[in-house]
Amino acid sequence: MAKYKKQSGISLTEILVTISIMAILMAIAVPAAKSLMASFESGTGARQLINAALSNARAIAVREQTYAGVRFQQDATGNTYIVFIVHDPAVTGYANGFLAVTGRKPMKLPEDVSVRAGVVDLTNNVTGTQEFFSVVFSGAGKLTVHPNRCSHSSANDTIFNAPGNNVMFQEDTVDWSSVQSFDLIKKDKSGVVLESTTEYISPYTGELVIQYRD
Repeated sequence: MAKYKKQSGISLTEILVTISIMAILMAIAVPAAKSLMASFESGTGARQLINAALSNARAIAVREQTYAGVRFQQDATGNTYIVFIVHDPAVTGYANGFLAVTGRKPMKLPEDVSVRAGVVDLTNNVTGTQEFFSVVFSGAGKLTVHPNRCSHSSANDTIFNAPGNNVMFQEDTVDWSSVQSFDLIKKDKSGVVLESTTEYISPYTGELVIQYRD
């Protein structure tokens, strides 16, 4: 009598069932992924990005035991970036001179988001609202209001440099006050403001917080 060995493997039915399940999972996952990506192109995503930058800047200040922070500034095309900065009067030649942190690339905010804050031109004692400003932490990691003048480290600096050079941002010519709050602005594709919220920075954690009022 002939003996037949049992063959192991996957049947066509099992393959079809597996493919069907994968198709269902993909149908569920793709919209969720698109929704997640959309959130990072919104004000919510911008807040998360800013919080991450503030946390990193605070860590740099504590590690280096000096003033450090972030600079919000627009490039020539109007996109807003976050630049990590650190106090270095010896290299800049200014008592309140700040440099771009070496090895930390500027972080670009979503194109439909911009910022602005009330700052003081300390050199000329003039108050105004600007789309460029700095947030500074002390060496103890505490948010502080400190004069700052963003400058370059050398002729080869690709972040801040003198006017006329091929760099992202021009160096400051005056001392500015750092800020503890700013406006986060959401715009449509034509530049019309859809929403503007005032974001406050916790002096203890360095994170964006809501300011509660009685």
